[in-house]
Amino acid sequence: NSLSTDIEFTTHNGRKEALHPLPSYRKVSDNEYEWKSGPFALDGWLSRIVSVVEVSPIDPYVQYAADTSGVAYMSLDRGELWRTMSGLPVVNEFLFSPDYQRIAFAATNSGIYRTMNGGHAWSHVSSIPATHFVLDPRNSHVLYAVGPNGVSRSVDLGEQRIATVWN
Repeated sequence: NSLSTDIEFTTHNGRKEALHPLPSYRKVSDNEYEWKSGPFALDGWLSRIVSVVEVSPIDPYVQYAADTSGVAYMSLDRGELWRTMSGLPVVNEFLFSPDYQRIAFAATNSGIYRTMNGGHAWSHVSSIPATHFVLDPRNSHVLYAVGPNGVSRSVDLGEQRIATVWN
């Protein structure tokens, strides 16, 4: 019903809702047909909004995703099943290393995070806020982070220290 053109909308507490109470046949219900919210609620109130999805270039069975509420997920079976990953704030973008199967990066407003073990643990490697990553086309061990403070470049320090020093 949130896409209907015959319903007037308003914003209440930062959420879009109906201006007038909805009739019972248009109210939000779950798969048991039980109403789970107030008379002004629109559909999608339980949904998560996925903001980023990244597939490993080395192993397409490995995928990472994040939603706008700050939860990050990993799948090891091409997206059939997902489990949450801990240790990350709201993620703007993921980037898998094209050379090392278990290394990936997360760009966040709180800085840059890195995993060395396929997403099971993340470490904060830089406090530079980042929204986007770009790999150097001549050297895949050098990473650029784009953010509100401009562009930062990682120094090529090899596999174990990749993306730990930034200019």
